[in-house]
Amino acid sequence: MKTDPDKTKLLQDCRRFIIAHLDDDDLTPEMLAQRFHYEYSSFRAFFKEITGFSIHEFIRLKRIHKAAHYLCEGGHISTAARIAKFNTRSGFNKAFFSVYGVSASKYAASRGTILMDAVTLETQPDRYIVGYAFPVEDGLDEGESSAYWLGKEFPDIPPDEYNKIGGGAEMIGLWSDHSDGVWYILGPPVEKVHYVPAQMRSVKLAGGMFAVIPVPKAGNNQQLSENFRSTWFYAYHQWLPSSGYMPDDERTAYEYYLSDRNSVCIPVKPVSEADPALKEN
Repeated sequence: MKTDPDKTKLLQDCRRFIIAHLDDDDLTPEMLAQRFHYEYSSFRAFFKEITGFSIHEFIRLKRIHKAAHYLCEGGHISTAARIAKFNTRSGFNKAFFSVYGVSASKYAASRGTILMDAVTLETQPDRYIVGYAFPVEDGLDEGESSAYWLGKEFPDIPPDEYNKIGGGAEMIGLWSDHSDGVWYILGPPVEKVHYVPAQMRSVKLAGGMFAVIPVPKAGNNQQLSENFRSTWFYAYHQWLPSSGYMPDDERTAYEYYLSDRNSVCIPVKPVSEADPALKEN
C-alpha cells in the first residue's frame, strides 16, 4: 500500500519544523497538530505509522542527537542535558544510554569515538544494487536520512520474483540521483543485473577504495537509525579530517547491512591526490 502523498508532504514539513525548533519549550505533539491543522489523534497515528516513532519519541531522539553532536565537539554534559531539555543530568544520562548504549560521560570523553571500532580501508569491485526505491525529501544528506527505509512501506514482491535478483543476505542502502529526483535504494548487491522487479530499481555502485566504519549494534530499528546517524557524523566530522583521506565525490557512499555487522562505507582517496588549490584551503 502506498503512502498518501499529501500526508507524506505534511510529514516532511512537520519534520523540518521540529528540527528547526528543537530549542522551543512549547514543541509538543499537541502544538504540532494544531500548527499543521490536523486532528490530534489522527496526526499521532499517521506520524507513527510512517516514521516508526511517536512524535514525542522523535522530538526526544532529535534533541539527544543534537546534544550528542555538542558532546562530540567538546561540550559539557550539563549543557548537553539542557540542550536535550532534561532537568537533571541523571535523567539525561539514562535517556542518552538508551539511545547510544554508552554513558554520556564516556561518550563525551572520547568525543563519540567510543562507539566506533577501528576504521578499515577496503578496495571493492564495481557492483550493482537491485532494490526497493524510496523518494528522498529535498535537502537531506546521508547523515540526516540514515536508515531511510525505517518506517517506509515496502511493496509486496513474491519470493520467486525477488529470488530472480540473485543477491544474498547482505543489503546495501544508498542515495541515487534519477531523472525524477533523489531516491534511497535498498537491496542486495549483485555482480550483474539479471532481473529487476517492476516495483524496484537498479543502480551501479562504482568500486574503488572505501573507508568502512562499523556501526554499533542496536536493540531495535529506532536505535539502529540513530547509531547510523552517529556513525555518519563521526566519519565526516572526526575520522576524515585527521585520516589523510578525503571523500571521492565521483563515487557513492552507502550503508551496509548484514545482521549485526553493519557499517557506513565512504569512497575515499588520499588527500595527496587533491588539487593544490584544495589542499591549501
